[in-house]
Amino acid sequence: MSLTLKVNFKKGWPSPSIVEKVSAPASGVTTLEAGMVGHLNDDGKWVLGISAVSQTPFVFRNSQDDPDANRGVPAGSMYVAADLGGIQGISHLNAIEYQTVQFVGTPLVGSELSAGTNGKLKVAATGEVIVAIVTKALHSYQDMSYIQVIPDNSKRLA
Repeated sequence: MSLTLKVNFKKGWPSPSIVEKVSAPASGVTTLEAGMVGHLNDDGKWVLGISAVSQTPFVFRNSQDDPDANRGVPAGSMYVAADLGGIQGISHLNAIEYQTVQFVGTPLVGSELSAGTNGKLKVAATGEVIVAIVTKALHSYQDMSYIQVIPDNSKRLA
């Protein structure tokens, strides 16, 4: 397990009014990491990427190999803001801004991004669903390269 920060929320999270979900990866999803983007399938499980405008994008706050992802809620435990024992996704429907290492290519400020089937953001090609816009171009911190994005909830294709 790596303690390297792969997603960093700059604005909007944590918040008591945030839309978030906690679930397990869908069957066949073997690599789900913090900062990737995906959606819930019909069974309520995480799937990487966004392929239809009807899918609500979520950015993952923790990784599949995070100890919290496999921990159950102890009996008699007090209320917690998000369920334990799964992957937490923060909805792109929220007013958030975040940094992520989960991207391919070199998107520029203003680039419209899609989320591929690997969960990584990339400059949207014609016909792909736009899920985010770059607000701060490529920058590095502690040997990692980040981009900063805000969600695009227009439900439109590139």
